[in-house]
Amino acid sequence: RWARGLALVTALAIAGLPLSGGALAKAAVKPLLGPGLLPLLFTLSAVTATLLMLHVVRQIAAAAPAAKPAPLLPFVALAVAALAATPAIAVATGPGPGLLAPDTLVDAGWPVAAGALLALAAARAGWAWPRPVPEGDIVVLYEAVGRRLTGLVGAVTAAAGRLKGPTRERASPGAD
Repeated sequence: RWARGLALVTALAIAGLPLSGGALAKAAVKPLLGPGLLPLLFTLSAVTATLLMLHVVRQIAAAAPAAKPAPLLPFVALAVAALAATPAIAVATGPGPGLLAPDTLVDAGWPVAAGALLALAAARAGWAWPRPVPEGDIVVLYEAVGRRLTGLVGAVTAAAGRLKGPTRERASPGAD
């Protein structure tokens, strides 16, 4: 049970849980995005990352009874690293209100909370991922997207041709 809790906290740290390495990485990158749409998309990606990481935790929990126990030390070491980055940097750089400021905690926390609430609502409603992709085979997804894009390009080309109307052949100079 504690391993599931550790997996959950690690997943949320990767998604950007406040005072974690994920939150620190996002805080370092966000000012570089400038004003406009990019910061919003970046924040929404944290919501998506939370959904994805919680889905992974659910899949691991579902497979846990049938799974062979894995070596514990590497897992614990990675979990500690994911959670210890921000406090370690805070100690190294000295005291300051930045990491613990309420606006910093809210800015890092709301996308994770929103993603967690969406994941919980989806789980309670019995929603599943749209279509399962065979394990390790993202190519299947790319092929499906490619087929749809090919059909879309064909439809747009046909519509553009209809809008242009019939074209007349131009006589080349000097041809009689």
